[in-house]
Amino acid sequence: MRSLARALTGVVLAMVAVLPATPAHAAPDCKYSNCDGADPVASGCTADEELLQEILGPNASVRLMRSRACGAVWEEATVKRGSNEWTARLWSIDPEGGVETGWGLTYEYKATYPYTARSIMRDYRKSVRVCDQFSTEDRDRFNPPSPTGSDDELGSVCGEWF
Repeated sequence: MRSLARALTGVVLAMVAVLPATPAHAAPDCKYSNCDGADPVASGCTADEELLQEILGPNASVRLMRSRACGAVWEEATVKRGSNEWTARLWSIDPEGGVETGWGLTYEYKATYPYTARSIMRDYRKSVRVCDQFSTEDRDRFNPPSPTGSDDELGSVCGEWF
């Protein structure tokens, strides 16, 4: 009986030794300001992504996402149903102050729903927020919202500054 138990233990140990190890997540390609302008997926920053804020509009949801490993934020937007035009922007301000910079996603009619897109990244040590604007009006009336202004008549919604 003991020899059978030892043999089974040996077989189990041999099997464990030859099983492939679970691959570790690769280190991200960038950190903080080195992530400015980089793609969050290609840089490996979505592995530890976390949701900071979500804005729900009638046609889309816009999320402010963060990666602690990369020290970066980005915007992720999902169009939930038909819309002629839609824009989302990730706004940022350097900690030392200065001009607000907008990095945007623009959506025009796509045949498949839901449609999800991600913006490029920004260093999360900057002040950041996301805005969602939707419109079925003519393109010449379609302007992204100002990050310092209030929501406009075209249906823009902005989150709080982080």
